[in-house]
Amino acid sequence: MRIALVGNMNNNNFAILRYLRDLGEDAHLLLNKNDGTGTLAHFSPESDTWEIEKWSPYIHQTEIHDSNISILGNKMPYNLVYYPRYIYKLLTDPSNSSLYKPVTKNSLNSTYKGYDAYIGSGLSPSILARVGINLDIFYPYGIGIENLGDRPTKKILNNSPLIKKAITKEIVRRQKQSIKSAKNCINSDLSLTKDTFEEINVPFLPWFSPMIYNNESKPSLDKLSPVLQKTYKDIATRDFTIIMHSRQMWVNPGEYSTDEWEDRSKHNEWLIKSFAQLLKTRKGHNCALYLLEYGPDVEASKVLCAELGIQENVIWLPKMTRKELMLILSWCDIGTGEFVTEHGCMWGGTAWETLASGKPLIQGLCFDENEFQSEFGFELPPMLAVKKEQDILNHLQDAVDAPEKMKQIGTQSHKWFNDNNGIGLAKKWINLIKTKGQY
Repeated sequence: MRIALVGNMNNNNFAILRYLRDLGEDAHLLLNKNDGTGTLAHFSPESDTWEIEKWSPYIHQTEIHDSNISILGNKMPYNLVYYPRYIYKLLTDPSNSSLYKPVTKNSLNSTYKGYDAYIGSGLSPSILARVGINLDIFYPYGIGIENLGDRPTKKILNNSPLIKKAITKEIVRRQKQSIKSAKNCINSDLSLTKDTFEEINVPFLPWFSPMIYNNESKPSLDKLSPVLQKTYKDIATRDFTIIMHSRQMWVNPGEYSTDEWEDRSKHNEWLIKSFAQLLKTRKGHNCALYLLEYGPDVEASKVLCAELGIQENVIWLPKMTRKELMLILSWCDIGTGEFVTEHGCMWGGTAWETLASGKPLIQGLCFDENEFQSEFGFELPPMLAVKKEQDILNHLQDAVDAPEKMKQIGTQSHKWFNDNNGIGLAKKWINLIKTKGQY
């Protein structure tokens, strides 16, 4: 079966591509023009694999942008809005990565026709709908469904100039219509995304996306960058190592109420404070915490580390690609995700990466007892769940005191991932397409 994977936000479709091809399907990744650019440059396929030459024959660069202009096309009245903007950017900053013009239906047809099935997220439902293509699987990557019920879209609709608001309303209308036409919708977020699906009366399967590929070959140490080689050597000198590779985002920027921010914050400070307590209570151990210089609150976190006097035990790493982070995860004892508290909010990529690596995961859990199994049909992974800050310290102390127990949890995590995500989930996706939704 010839399958088109449209777009590559966060390298999600590149992971799916590899699983599908491992399972014998003729899958192809159709990159959007703006995939892996700007602030998302570290999400290119090359950033996710040490074997790009193996997969490159099945990766195709398109000229289609995942943007509003690709939905609206080149007809009146939208060209009156976009062409003046295009000309202005062309004259003032011709190298601007957002410099693009409307897409014709002929271009869409030549790019996307000829496949037996289509999988996508983002704006792909509305873009493909212009040429009569409905997705076989739509899975949102953003909380609330991108350009439909997500918070940025709602903010535009509530407080923007008239023209911008009118265009956004049209995008929302088309997203709603095209998502309703998708053959299958998949969603694992039981907060705002679930609410949005219910608002537009679209059923969804409570499944995950196989977004982390964990069957990569690892390079030898001498092939790695100096930063990675130094990190490997540093980890080898430690008794106990933890990595938190999510964004540093825990200081309220001022636009949220205290309660709103409590739900949305990644609470990186909880881990930093708990690690400081670990150093006090387990003085006989040489422990290290690895953090990334990634996110709006890096400096705030560095100040907090200085105030707590733990700078020598906190190692700051530059923003890295997933293939590099997966290596570091394989070297560390513990991986951590994020500590958001919004009820029903599913964990993100950092948690999946830890589970896929076969490491114990310390992660905020936003589900009530038995709720997860009731919603998804199987048990929670063997994570070290966090509901409040004190839970983190308890888990860290337990990890230092019982390393064999942690290794067992890591082994169980790896098996859980392969069964319920990864290759096991990719098989379910294929079956869903082939049985036309009668899974």
